[in-house]
Amino acid sequence: MTNYTIDKVLIENFKGIDHLLLDWSNGQLIVLDGPNGFGKTTIFDAIELALTGKIDRIKKPQDARVAYSDVLFSNNPSKNVLIKVQLTTNTGEKGTIVKSLPTSKRLTGVDKQPGKWEIFDTYLLETFDSSLTNDTKSTQKEVSEKFGVEELERLYSLFYYIQQEENTSFLKRPGKERMAEISRLFDTKDEVEEKKYFEGLVKFIDQEKKLKSTEINNIKIRLESYKNHDGVLNQDVTEYELLLGYITDKLWDRENLTVNNKEMRDKFIAELLSIEDFIIHFEQFKLANFNQRLNKYADNKILLQSTITAASFLDRYQEIKNMFEKQKKLQRYLMQLKDYQKSMFSINYDELHSEVEFDLITVKQKVETIRSQGQNVSMLSSIVSELNQTRDKLLEKLNDFHTHQGKSKEDCPFCGYDWGDHERLLIEFQAKKEYFSSLYDDSTKVQEQEIKDLFQVHFSAIIQWLEGYLSNPENSVSEAFYTQLENGYRYEKEIALFLDFCALNNIDLSTHTNNQFNIPLENLEFAVENFSNQLRGRKYVIEEGYAEFDEKFLTFQTLFQENFNGLEANVAKVNVEAVERKKRYIDYQFFNQNEAKKVEDETLLYKINEDFVKLTKQSEQLKQIIETYDSSIKKHWKKIMVDIEVPFYIYSGKIMQNYQRGLGLFIKEKVEAESIVFVSDNASDHDALNFLSSGQLSALVISFTLSLNKVYGNKDLGVLLIDDPVQSMDEINMASLTELLRNDFQHKQIIISTHEDYVSRYLQYKFSKYGFQTLSFNMREESHLKILNQGYTG
Repeated sequence: MTNYTIDKVLIENFKGIDHLLLDWSNGQLIVLDGPNGFGKTTIFDAIELALTGKIDRIKKPQDARVAYSDVLFSNNPSKNVLIKVQLTTNTGEKGTIVKSLPTSKRLTGVDKQPGKWEIFDTYLLETFDSSLTNDTKSTQKEVSEKFGVEELERLYSLFYYIQQEENTSFLKRPGKERMAEISRLFDTKDEVEEKKYFEGLVKFIDQEKKLKSTEINNIKIRLESYKNHDGVLNQDVTEYELLLGYITDKLWDRENLTVNNKEMRDKFIAELLSIEDFIIHFEQFKLANFNQRLNKYADNKILLQSTITAASFLDRYQEIKNMFEKQKKLQRYLMQLKDYQKSMFSINYDELHSEVEFDLITVKQKVETIRSQGQNVSMLSSIVSELNQTRDKLLEKLNDFHTHQGKSKEDCPFCGYDWGDHERLLIEFQAKKEYFSSLYDDSTKVQEQEIKDLFQVHFSAIIQWLEGYLSNPENSVSEAFYTQLENGYRYEKEIALFLDFCALNNIDLSTHTNNQFNIPLENLEFAVENFSNQLRGRKYVIEEGYAEFDEKFLTFQTLFQENFNGLEANVAKVNVEAVERKKRYIDYQFFNQNEAKKVEDETLLYKINEDFVKLTKQSEQLKQIIETYDSSIKKHWKKIMVDIEVPFYIYSGKIMQNYQRGLGLFIKEKVEAESIVFVSDNASDHDALNFLSSGQLSALVISFTLSLNKVYGNKDLGVLLIDDPVQSMDEINMASLTELLRNDFQHKQIIISTHEDYVSRYLQYKFSKYGFQTLSFNMREESHLKILNQGYTG
């Protein structure tokens, strides 16, 4: 077996190192010491980048679009970045890995992101000083193959290199992720991939089976649809017979009928079944229809009120309306004539003459004369005239008051003075009137006389006639009665339809309607409610399921209109036997038109069933293969875990000497769950992560890495790198580790760093005492180390 170790390392313009050449020829223990910050971790980073093509702890940014102005690891942008690592074998064979980033390489801002390792060029040289040419360019895969470690990029940090910062990262992962990480060590990658391939085949076949199963079910449904309701194929010859063609044109009622699928057949049959049900229950439908109309009328309180108040007077409404309007007009004229002194000029004498006989020409002339005289009346006379008119009206109202009260008063209505008796009051009133009249001018006196003559000769006669006419009951219409009638007559058409409905169904309205002219109804709301209740009492009892509030009634209403044009006579033309013959005709057409499809579907069903059986057999065979793979892989994993468990128990026991739960730790695998945990004994399920200190956890990870290296690291790469383990380990743990490295890894080249001088001396002493070649490099004292950036740690 070839055992490669690191011979030389050259670093130029990388991180804080401007130029550094390290010669580790024949060194079995390489110790890098010196304080933190002087480049120890930088050397580990350079070796990791050369061997694996990346630095595992440095990740790409989450936003892949972020651009950077410079390359993270380039110390001086004007210089090339160069890393050379020469490896040599125990037989003297040499090879050099080179990572180069020339300044001539054009990079975008995104290319300069951390973690963009592809910007480095890779070379494999036969000698350390060979030139970098296109012929010597290589790939990371070729590097792994050259040094005999497949997937070196992944395995490097697992059992070749223990990092300073991430030495417990593996342990902190969940059990399944731990198993997934180390499962590739079990040499079962090909088998796992093959198993996944077969699982994919099974999944694909199961999907095909599902599709075939769906097809089979669909075909069976179609085959079943070719049968009638009794499950027997309908082959009876049925003659065509028109059912509703003379009433309405229906698709299913045509002679050349196309029924090419069960959905259409079922739709036609369902419609015919509804017609059949309708014919059988047509009498119930009519009763339910009556109940529905009755309910609508009973609920229409406005219509009922209008019927009560107006139904008996619909024919006389116009006559009553004319009487009422004439009455109102004559009442208006009467009020104007009584107040003639103010209203004489606003009365329409022509219209009044059409109602009352009087000398129209004379009256109009006198009114015009009075109007002309009024223009010559002085202001004082006008005031005095209005005062007298007002006094006359007040006296008239006083007399009316006394008449209604039944006795006369002696108090003056103007000033309240008590004149002793009523006659004395009237004498004084007349005397005051005459006094005021004495103040009239000549024009006013003439006008007053004209007005007096107009009233006495003409107006008084008209007033008398109007009062006589209006006092006659035959000429009078009660306003309350007319208001009820007018409000009801607005629904004349609705009332007429309701009356027809009542007459058709022998409903007597005489006990509910107002038949007395000019007498309004007092308790109208009670009458309406009583009328509504009486109507509801006329409802018929309907068979269950066919009442006006059932869903079937709505279906029947639509069916009645669409199929029978809403006419009872059309319903009488169709009987149940004819509907049955139509159903048989549709089934007959359906069978004949789908017989060819039936044969085709039966043939297709047979073929798909054969395919389904084949797929099922293939799926079962593949599942057996998968079970074999699964069983073999798990057995192999269990064997490998057993191989690791022994050295791990020994190493963890040696390094962690002061451990309260025992000498060492076990690896407990859960094969079915594909998970591993580290436990103190097989009786415990508690993971070490939950009860070890940080130093003990570091020691545990180092123990596990050394165990993996011991079992799997015996390949061509014979290097073990540990970056400053003292950071989290005490003296006892460090001494135990030193003894373990010297005794169990004497055939490995061990590269270790420490910031403690005594640890460096201790390591060199322990190894050199037993004849091992040791080399020490104090990074602070190297004159060619140039610290440019104190932000780097090492």
